[in-house]
Amino acid sequence: MIGAMIIGLLGDLEGDRDWAVSRLRAIGERGDVEVVCQLGDLRFGMGPHHEEYLAAIESVCAERGLRLLCVNGNHENWARLDAL
Repeated sequence: MIGAMIIGLLGDLEGDRDWAVSRLRAIGERGDVEVVCQLGDLRFGMGPHHEEYLAAIESVCAERGLRLLCVNGNHENWARLDAL
């Protein structure tokens, strides 16, 4: 039997680094969430500081032990995402 898992849900971060980091930290501070599903409109690759945005998200996920899964939305840089 597979054990229960609490999954955090997050969406429409829209490239806002500070908001993304604060929400991921809040989810991580619960202590019982291992996986977070970002439900569209991460907005990676759009705007002038997208590398710093991704680095901040990766950093807080590593700090809090979170695995981030993303569902692409309609506000994404598809060419950048396909290249990853």
